[in-house]
Amino acid sequence: MKKLPSKFPQKNGFTLIGVLLVIILISILSVSIIGITTTLLHTSQTERQDQSAYYIAEAGLHVELAKTEAAIREIYQNTDEENTFFTTLHTRIVGDQPAYTDFEPVFGEIPKAEIKIEQLNETNPREFRMTSTGYIGDKKRVLQQGFSIEWVPKSSGKSIIPNWALLVSETIDIPNGRIEGDIGTLRTGAHSVTASGGGSIDGKIYVPYGSEHHAVYKPDWMTSFPGATGADLDATLPSLPRFPDIPHYPNSPGRSIIVQEWYQDGTYDLTTSETFDEIRLGNNRALTINVGNTDKEIVVDNLNVINGHIQLIGTGKLTIYTNHIVLGSGSTINNHGDVNQVNIFLTGSDNPSNPKQFTLGGAQKIYGSLYAEDANIDLGSGGGIKGNIFTGGTSFKVSGGSWATSPLILAPNAVFEHTNGTINGTVLCKVYNMSGGAKLSYGEMQFVEGPISVEGIEKEYGNSTPAGQPIIMKSSLSEQ
Repeated sequence: MKKLPSKFPQKNGFTLIGVLLVIILISILSVSIIGITTTLLHTSQTERQDQSAYYIAEAGLHVELAKTEAAIREIYQNTDEENTFFTTLHTRIVGDQPAYTDFEPVFGEIPKAEIKIEQLNETNPREFRMTSTGYIGDKKRVLQQGFSIEWVPKSSGKSIIPNWALLVSETIDIPNGRIEGDIGTLRTGAHSVTASGGGSIDGKIYVPYGSEHHAVYKPDWMTSFPGATGADLDATLPSLPRFPDIPHYPNSPGRSIIVQEWYQDGTYDLTTSETFDEIRLGNNRALTINVGNTDKEIVVDNLNVINGHIQLIGTGKLTIYTNHIVLGSGSTINNHGDVNQVNIFLTGSDNPSNPKQFTLGGAQKIYGSLYAEDANIDLGSGGGIKGNIFTGGTSFKVSGGSWATSPLILAPNAVFEHTNGTINGTVLCKVYNMSGGAKLSYGEMQFVEGPISVEGIEKEYGNSTPAGQPIIMKSSLSEQ
């Protein structure tokens, strides 16, 4: 029987074509995957090399910094004068340094770190910049760190009181107000300095080295508010000198000086140190104390300058020890006189849980230094002190139109509330909060003699950097 032709073509060849297409597709995919894998491996190796170059640069920088510090101290020990010290230092450390190649091979490559040191100014402290470039293969990373070196005269040592406007042991909060000068905190960690509103600083912020990247907390829009600089700082604030023992001088019971009648002013010739139960001034009267040409002391239980003025004549210094002090109205002590001539010591409370309070609430003025053993200080409404202020109290307030031309305010236990008013000098306290129209401006030490001064601190505790130790400060690490 004759076979009829089929209506459909034969399909025997389609299977072979399909298999070939699958093989081609798999081959293409395999080649693509191999290419992607190769690219990823190359990228990963490149990233590893890039990261390795960073660590190489960092290692070279830290090693060179250690060598530089050792060289600084060696040169200092062998020189006696500032210019010679800095000239020798420049010759020794400035310029290209020998490259560091003492690294283990990485990916078959020998790493290298090249170091360069530049001098940035001609002053004391002298500023430098160290640049470290890490190489591995065709990759390199560049890191920089600034540092400053301060020459300390070997004859005197360096006071531990910084040339700053403010140093605290804990936190600084500046929602408003203005600080002119450098500030610092001894606290490590985040948010030790906070800012908001209109607060501003014309100076640097120093924090313990390692905390500089997260110490300052501020809104993103406060671009003019400075970041922190890392520094090697002491762990604690300077200590108050020991409060002196109250001397004993002969006294008759009830012996006082009272000047308060409207027609009465008085002059008292202080020929020797004396003790009084009370000194009281009223009705805007004046008491002139003639101290002569030798130093004198007065021990007075109650110093009540309710409304009056204590003036000094003579070249000697007057030290006042008192258990109670009141200044009212527009009263003054040594108004516009030599600040170094008057030192006032206010004894502490018999009840530690109820400390004394020292307040200037009007236009009262003291031209002299004050040491309150435990009293809380409140300066407001135009009152002011021109002289150093030491206190062991836990609260220090400056408000209103008050002022303090105080080269040194040492209140290591105090929360310092600066809500208004102006301070010219250096404040050392536990916590500092600034707001309102407050202003704090650094001023160089003027009243440096006597027990209520840097001299008093150093005599009591030896709180100074020993001669023979230059001051080295380092800024934070940055990448170029």
